Amino acid sequence: MPEAMRPGRWSRRDGLVTAGIVAGSGIAGIGLGIAVEGMPFAEPATLSGRIGGLLATWEQRASGHAPLQATGDRGELRLAWTMPPGRIVADVLPGGRVRQVSVGRERQSSNAVDVEPDDWTIAEAGTVARSWLPTDAVFQGVEAFVVGDREAGPRERFDSVSLARVLSAADYRSSRAEGPPGACLAQYYVTNAGAVAFILIGLA
Repeated sequence: MPEAMRPGRWSRRDGLVTAGIVAGSGIAGIGLGIAVEGMPFAEPATLSGRIGGLLATWEQRASGHAPLQATGDRGELRLAWTMPPGRIVADVLPGGRVRQVSVGRERQSSNAVDVEPDDWTIAEAGTVARSWLPTDAVFQGVEAFVVGDREAGPRERFDSVSLARVLSAADYRSSRAEGPPGACLAQYYVTNAGAVAFILIGLA
């Protein structure tokens, strides 16, 4: 989760779809020559190709899309793809499970607050976020988060029983996530026009 964020208020009148945000899309791993020693092959269907899922199931969902890069980050693997709905960047724990994914369309500006014509509405971004959360994720609440001195957008919090079963408190600590195990989130980075530049979905 990006640093320098603190919770605040976020009004539901902004049109954020909050209830029932759960569900699927995909990415890659084993076929790229990336092997994780002792990685189990059994995977709960609720996590297949989603946060907390193994690279093997992400690869199945990203069939036909090769990664743009594969580099280490603080002991983690980071992989990036260009595939619907845009640019996908996944951070992978040493045990082979994806802890976080950022999703965004290609933009002319690198500044998330700048307005571009293809940015998502908040409702559209909520639909995208559903496709990366565990299917058993249960909505817990919504708040604003702050980057620096700016309210960056809404953060939705969820809880997943299947996620709690595969990732421990130690996994959360190594991910710089507060937990408890099973906690996950979707953060929407909002432009000056109120649209969404990109989304971060991961452990909370």
